[in-house]
Amino acid sequence: MVAITDGAYALFTAIKIDEVFATLRAMLVLDEYAKEAGELSGQDLTDAETLRLAGSDLSEKILALSVHDGGEDFVRPGEYRQEVLVRLFDRSKGYARIRLARNELRRILSRRIIVTMDGKRGLLALEYRGRSGYQYDPDFAVDYEVLTFSAVVLDEE
Repeated sequence: MVAITDGAYALFTAIKIDEVFATLRAMLVLDEYAKEAGELSGQDLTDAETLRLAGSDLSEKILALSVHDGGEDFVRPGEYRQEVLVRLFDRSKGYARIRLARNELRRILSRRIIVTMDGKRGLLALEYRGRSGYQYDPDFAVDYEVLTFSAVVLDEE
């Protein structure tokens, strides 16, 4: 069993394996393109785009998503607020598919969740905080949007 010690890793793990995220995973060219921060490369985006161009059943899917740990702030003893960022990536298809994936992620996370992490920590809530809107990275020639969530994490005394 993997020890979950922060909100970003809890969300990343849930996206990869939890059935509630199956519809979001189905919006990716391949579910292996759901990556943790630092794992997604320009080559991954190119490979996903090549797959999408080769398969007509993949034409409506986004290329990838990545989950990032945005840091942590102390709230009170035993309670922390962590920022979790999700980036949705696409290329040459406009913003529509990113919007669909964004709306699906927000729908899934619109309810309170409780996750036991490493036995001494618990994710009490993951709340939507905002989004960047459409962004373009010329270095990777990729369209993307960043969604920000706030995780309330409690440490057992």
